Amino acid sequence: MPPLPVAASDSCRPFPASFLAALAPPLARCIRTDLDEDLEAALEQELGRIAATFDAERDFILGHGPEAAPDGFLIAAHDEPGGTETSVVFWSVAPGARGRGLGKTLLCEAFREAARLGLPSLRVRCLASSASAARVLWECGFRVVALASWPFAGRHRECVVFEQRLTGD
Repeated sequence: MPPLPVAASDSCRPFPASFLAALAPPLARCIRTDLDEDLEAALEQELGRIAATFDAERDFILGHGPEAAPDGFLIAAHDEPGGTETSVVFWSVAPGARGRGLGKTLLCEAFREAARLGLPSLRVRCLASSASAARVLWECGFRVVALASWPFAGRHRECVVFEQRLTGD
């Protein structure tokens, strides 16, 4: 695994699970920029589902900037009750904050948080059309493990699934 960049302790931090609902508007703004779609209602529903099943032993939220207006955040959640996989469900940087390494910082902190929780691996699904996300994942040592179709908001979106092992298993 390549060495991960060291992130300043104040650059990103855990956000409480109670903050999930507040992430729908900033996430919707990012998606609107990337996909030219308004998905706020679908995001509110999905974030509500994550909040209802949030397990602090394997799920986490990282954010950068003030909770009232984060410029980047990452949400990792377990796959199913009793399941062993935790995946990054949403990983987003506000359009005005892109190009400064914030996405990589969030991803590296997610890797550290997953290791702290004792998770065996961390998976990240990114849209197949997002070359910048794929590049950051490769740079951080993640490898492609699957191609998938992600059903979201009434459409299937083609995704690439990356994984980074945290244990030697």
